[in-house]
Amino acid sequence: MATPMLNFKGYRIVNIDYKLLDSIDEFESTSKEFMDLSAFVGLTEDKKEAHIKVTCILNDFDNLRKVTIEIVGIFEIFVESEKEEEIKNLLAVNGVAILFPYVRAAMSVVSSLDNENAILLPTINTTGFHEVDK
Repeated sequence: MATPMLNFKGYRIVNIDYKLLDSIDEFESTSKEFMDLSAFVGLTEDKKEAHIKVTCILNDFDNLRKVTIEIVGIFEIFVESEKEEEIKNLLAVNGVAILFPYVRAAMSVVSSLDNENAILLPTINTTGFHEVDK
């Protein structure tokens, strides 16, 4: 059996910010999208461990809510490549794919505590995350 390239060690929710707004005008002018998802990949110097921070900002225009959730995942790396860019690209695609279900679950739970209109985030294609902030 082959050794996996990544070993997911766990995650932590580092920030949840839930805001109920009074009017549509309170949404910032730069945040016109329903969902903004970003990720940051950091490697240890020996390239044996990585932390991936996934940030999801959701604008619920219909219910006047803005929710931000940040999750940090910790991964062991078993890749022979010395090229940091290759390792970060692998982590960006696969790490975000592993962490996003936790973001979706947290968003659903937090938003359902306020009212019956729980926020259900769509699934995403993480292959676009090869151009992640690094």
